[in-house]
Amino acid sequence: MGLRVIPEAEASEITLKPGDPGTLVLTHRPHKSGGVTYTRVTILDKATHKILEHQLRSADQKAVLAWAKVPEGYMEAADLADLGRRQGARPSPQAAPAPMGPGRAHASM
Repeated sequence: MGLRVIPEAEASEITLKPGDPGTLVLTHRPHKSGGVTYTRVTILDKATHKILEHQLRSADQKAVLAWAKVPEGYMEAADLADLGRRQGARPSPQAAPAPMGPGRAHASM
């Protein structure tokens, strides 16, 4: 998974609803691949807007087909850079993140 900017056309098709206490649920429009239709769902922390979980659900959203949870101890990018410096790692031009535009960031699946 990587971060990318969500284009405005795609963002307009995402619904945002309250989830379990302290969470927000982003639901993308259904997507068809290989004859199977599924819906991507992203669970966010309401206070920090950090991604807590990704889900792939059936088209009717009744069945969870796959999910990934972010483990406790969400590490900030600055923390990762500091860890790399302490371990003697040098930044690689290929590993540098793309600049973020005015759109929204999202971890793609």
